[in-house]
Amino acid sequence: MSEKKNTRQVIAETLKKKRKDAKISVKDVAEFLGVKPNAVYAWEGGQNQPDAETLLALCGLYHVDISAFYSSEPTPERKTLTDDDLELLELWHNATPESRSSVLMVLRCNQRVKKEAAIS
Repeated sequence: MSEKKNTRQVIAETLKKKRKDAKISVKDVAEFLGVKPNAVYAWEGGQNQPDAETLLALCGLYHVDISAFYSSEPTPERKTLTDDDLELLELWHNATPESRSSVLMVLRCNQRVKKEAAIS
């Protein structure tokens, strides 16, 4: 009879798998999150766990729902981030609140224009 994995093991294994599936290095993950690579290795090895905010950032980076980290059941795969996606995330992460607000306004306006054009 196999023993059910504990949450720490599931999170560790999932973090490593999602990073490898996305073809992202530990160094790049650490840089994206503003932590040292040793922190990422500790999370993936099960010696430590990321805090909730970091785990949510990793969900965004790997395009997975947070439930993927709390269940050993497979979750539906999502699109892998492209280099442009990663650049956009990094720019967003470093942007001022004013810049973020401006970007959101432009993107929302663009969506409205697309919707209106589709209706016409």
